[in-house]
Amino acid sequence: MFNGSQVRKLREERNYSLSFLANQAGISTSYLSEIERGCKSPSLKTIEKISRVLNVSSREFVQPPDRAKKPHVKTSNSSLGEKFSRVRQEYGLSQAQLARKAGLSPGLIGQLEQGKVQPSLQTVEKVSEALEISPCFFVSDDDELQQLLYLMTPEMRSLLMEPQVLSALRILCQCNAKEFSLVLDFIKLLKQHNLSD
Repeated sequence: MFNGSQVRKLREERNYSLSFLANQAGISTSYLSEIERGCKSPSLKTIEKISRVLNVSSREFVQPPDRAKKPHVKTSNSSLGEKFSRVRQEYGLSQAQLARKAGLSPGLIGQLEQGKVQPSLQTVEKVSEALEISPCFFVSDDDELQQLLYLMTPEMRSLLMEPQVLSALRILCQCNAKEFSLVLDFIKLLKQHNLSD
């Protein structure tokens, strides 16, 4: 779900006026005001423009649902359409089946996958809900994910590919916010304990 109040928060932190941000993002001031108040759901293209001006990832503005799970696909520098196609195929769905589940037309799914149309955030949310994954997956920057992998040692990257670790990561992806927070707190305690020894 798009979080318009986060746009306002980041804009105010940077001391940007409503008109300045709107002008820099190439949208009208009234439209930006409606976005910030949650009256309008912007397209992904608009979210990207706002993100660039505020110098943040577009993920900053999307709140994942509590029980979101991430697909088990390799991420790479690919278009949004390719992401739609990869995830759909991983779930073993035809375009028509995904369209039915998401309440969309098969033609729209085909156009999305071919990159012929830019989806609205509502469309991304419908597809995400149908696939039971977070909309953040579709708006996240793959470069950021790749950078995290590059920061890991070869041993750590190798460990991530072990079946037991992948299984644990899949379970983590299905945690709600409270459960995930508890896991993170446990990891922090474990690290502190190891550092004090």
